Amino acid sequence: MAGPATLGQQTVEEALALVLARQEAVPRDNGVVLWAVIDESVLTRSIVGQHVQLRQLEVLIEHAKRPNVSLHVVPMEDPAYVPRTGPFTIWRFAEAFEPDIACAHGIDSDTLITGAAEVEAFHQAFTKLSVTTTTRDETFEMLNFHRERLSRSLGI
Repeated sequence: MAGPATLGQQTVEEALALVLARQEAVPRDNGVVLWAVIDESVLTRSIVGQHVQLRQLEVLIEHAKRPNVSLHVVPMEDPAYVPRTGPFTIWRFAEAFEPDIACAHGIDSDTLITGAAEVEAFHQAFTKLSVTTTTRDETFEMLNFHRERLSRSLGI
């Protein structure tokens, strides 16, 4: 059985630079508009340790307060729609002449989708998914509930 791939220093540095650039784009006054839907199960599963998970929840709450961020959660008790695609991202650009692009995220690679019909299918999946999510106020209630749950667990 093959083990995990070893990444070169340049690849790691490029990936880190990309992550940092994305993180810096959201909090700017003229930052990107971000619409995100997450499954509630990711708020309960601690992969990186509870202290890190608590900090991640705090960052989610902080970013969700921004006017350019629309964060919603699919509740575990009512997963009315689950896209067959798995995780995906849709990029819509400010320039009208730039077509939307979708990206289907896989285990070991991502697939860029540029065909208009295929991208539209991702838009439809996102729309169907969005109607099953929490409202903005419910999102804050849920994020705060999980933050308090973790804080109690850590004795904070």
